Amino acid sequence: MSPSEYLALMKEPFARARQRVGLIALLSGKSKLEGKGTAFFARVGGRDLVFTARHVVRVEREEVPPITWPFTPYLVRLMVFSADSNPQAGSQPIGFTLSEGDIVWEDTRLDVVAFAAPDALIKSGACIFLDAELAKDAEVLQVFRNRPEEEQKRFACFISGFPNLTHDQDPITQMNMVGCVHAPVSVRRMPDAVWDGCGELAPQIDVEIEIGYDMPKLPTELGFVAERWGRLLDSVAPDERPLIGGFSGGPVFLLGAKGETVLGLLKEGGPRFEDHVGGWLSPWDDVLSQMRMRFLVE
Repeated sequence: MSPSEYLALMKEPFARARQRVGLIALLSGKSKLEGKGTAFFARVGGRDLVFTARHVVRVEREEVPPITWPFTPYLVRLMVFSADSNPQAGSQPIGFTLSEGDIVWEDTRLDVVAFAAPDALIKSGACIFLDAELAKDAEVLQVFRNRPEEEQKRFACFISGFPNLTHDQDPITQMNMVGCVHAPVSVRRMPDAVWDGCGELAPQIDVEIEIGYDMPKLPTELGFVAERWGRLLDSVAPDERPLIGGFSGGPVFLLGAKGETVLGLLKEGGPRFEDHVGGWLSPWDDVLSQMRMRFLVE
């Protein structure tokens, strides 16, 4: 399938995904963008929540365990774009502040944190909260887990988020331009069963991320996207922003006949053998299971 054929086939799923993700921006006192991640909007247990990777908003301290990592000293702003915005005209995002007091659940091993969605965000209608219960995501993923490994690799999956490769800054105005990317994903290894919560490490989904099929769509069209990851890896100096940074917390969607199911949330990713980019996901049904055990008592 050619890239143009792929984009035509994925037009509607990508459009839906655009309203299911947002940008987590870490801003200094001078509103300088110091870091970022991707937010995912979901309704769990009747509550509208904003998910991202825990390490996006927690400061790693090698001398202390992850559970005691402090909240970032930067201002955490959630940026979303209205449904009627024009991404090719440099649309301005709608911003909402998230604080440590807004955290309703987090898990160090899954590297996931959930914030209560701001009331103003819910009322704005700018995003779509994917209802995990109505979508029966956990049931769908169990069926997926039971599929043979070779069959899992052939399912249509994609990640949505705001990687650094789309981040550009106007040298005159100092305005940041950040694009949203929907990139194809293939599953390399999927844990066989839902995690029971035991052990120091949580299982993860091993995936491969491919870029080059889609140009950034939000908030402005940027030209810097190479055709293949190999070219990207060769073009960035070691001291520059890691290209896949900013994807952290981004959802990987599994495309089905009745719409998209969330496969998992990105924990980390990076070059593998310098010829492709690997990613590691916290399985979405593991996230839901642990939330119900420790937070949403059914």
